[in-house]
Amino acid sequence: MPTGINILSVRSSVAFAPYLAEAFHEFIADSTVHSRVPRQGGKGLVIRSNGDLILRHEHHQESLGPEEVRHYSATTKMRSEAYDVLQMPDEVVLANVGPELLLSHPQSELWLSRETVDSLVETFESGPDALSASIPDWLTISIGGGRVLLSDQRTGRWVLLAADHLSELRNRLERLAIEPINPQPQAPPVVNLKGISVHLQSALMLLSAMEDFAIGRDITPIEELTPVYSLKLSRSANGLELSDSENHTVLNTREVRKWMDLVKAEIEPLRLRQIERGRIRTVFASNNSGRWILQWGDEVFVPANADLQSVCYSAGVPQASGEVIADHTDDFLLVMNYSTGNCVALNELESDAVV
Repeated sequence: MPTGINILSVRSSVAFAPYLAEAFHEFIADSTVHSRVPRQGGKGLVIRSNGDLILRHEHHQESLGPEEVRHYSATTKMRSEAYDVLQMPDEVVLANVGPELLLSHPQSELWLSRETVDSLVETFESGPDALSASIPDWLTISIGGGRVLLSDQRTGRWVLLAADHLSELRNRLERLAIEPINPQPQAPPVVNLKGISVHLQSALMLLSAMEDFAIGRDITPIEELTPVYSLKLSRSANGLELSDSENHTVLNTREVRKWMDLVKAEIEPLRLRQIERGRIRTVFASNNSGRWILQWGDEVFVPANADLQSVCYSAGVPQASGEVIADHTDDFLLVMNYSTGNCVALNELESDAVV
């Protein structure tokens, strides 16, 4: 499933939501956190503080100040409630995502269908003879001593569940959707600039730098890194150098002017608007079918007929527009695409630009 938690350049599994929520709450209250390295799905998340809150995961590190912590505390809470994320004894984390259940453990992560969860509970309660065809071939189940050992034959990873875990699985069966969740919504357009992929999140900043270069002004190098793309820009003796995660190109002054016009022509129909709040940059784009809201890898599409002031949700069950769910806090309007897990937090100024 595509769900995850984006925090600037860091992207982690939604299974880390309980640990992040605890760290955010601790930092907001005391401006510091106790250093720790929780693990889920065989991966570690470093949490510490040095005046800011420091997060490190899979070779990416971010330093968050108080306002950024409040922002990501809100989006993490939104995901936790929407997916009914629960941390249990033995560091087992459960989450309901449409018709599937995420079962995460410090050394493993399994996605189980509703039918598999049902069969797993029945097997535990009735014994191995109750094992049904709904158990996938890659999942081996062993029962003994009041516990169930699940082994993923594809990876060799395993998780040991006790009676309280199985009881929670049983309770979640009714909340697992019977029908598949909506397909992934359309993604915002990406502009191709001489082989470089320019995402809308960075388009206006890039255009501004190109305009400065074209008239001979000094430019500030750009290095954008999000969970879904990267973009670098700098000046060199050969011209304006651009690169993304895969390609590199150099533009001379004449080429810069040509590509400026082409990029403007691509994005003009989308009516881009950008609002910056510290390090949190929010970009809005729209067409006849709806609006995109972009924040550092979180790309949320809001259909044209969705009223964000009235859309609501209950845990794990999107309502109203179905794909889009929204909530209000004292500080933010939170908007989330349920099938992707992408979630944005908008303050009053930002929400006025989209509702």
